[in-house]
Amino acid sequence: MLAEQLRFLRIDTPGGPQTVQALHLEAVPMWLATLDTARVKEEVRPRLRTFKIWVRQKVWEAFAAEMGWSQATSAAPAPADPALLSLEQVAEFGRALTTLAEQQISYQREQTRTMIEVRGTLSDHEQRLATQEGCLDKAAQVMGATIREVRELKKRLDPGATITDEQAAGCRWVVLRSKLKGRFEDATIGG
Repeated sequence: MLAEQLRFLRIDTPGGPQTVQALHLEAVPMWLATLDTARVKEEVRPRLRTFKIWVRQKVWEAFAAEMGWSQATSAAPAPADPALLSLEQVAEFGRALTTLAEQQISYQREQTRTMIEVRGTLSDHEQRLATQEGCLDKAAQVMGATIREVRELKKRLDPGATITDEQAAGCRWVVLRSKLKGRFEDATIGG
């Protein structure tokens, strides 16, 4: 990120034109925060440490505000006492952890509500599907019976088809009746 803010400038010097590196002014605090305190002059180290603590606090405050986390910020500057600083860090961590846990609880509750809604909707769809499957089964039965009836009618109406046992019995009865009727008439005429 710092490299993006670094520019190379060409300036005139008594020794002739020189190329120098220049850091954008807004990036200087970030650069200072990255300096190793052990690599600066002894008299500058306390100020650099205080600055780094201040930067850390300000970055934390901005981050927490962006995330919507509540925080307790003090108007007093960060303490130079390492033990107190450590306790403040633990307290900040505790607040952040509490906020994270509250967000997780809220998320879990929302997920539970959503799952209950989805299960209800799924149950409704399953009931509708079962009803439709029942209707389709009934329609298939009706269609099967209709197809069987049409086939039976087709067999009866087809002129090239053989006659059924029922038709044959009907024909025998007609023939027998006509034979009996003929004998009865012959007997009446001749007698």
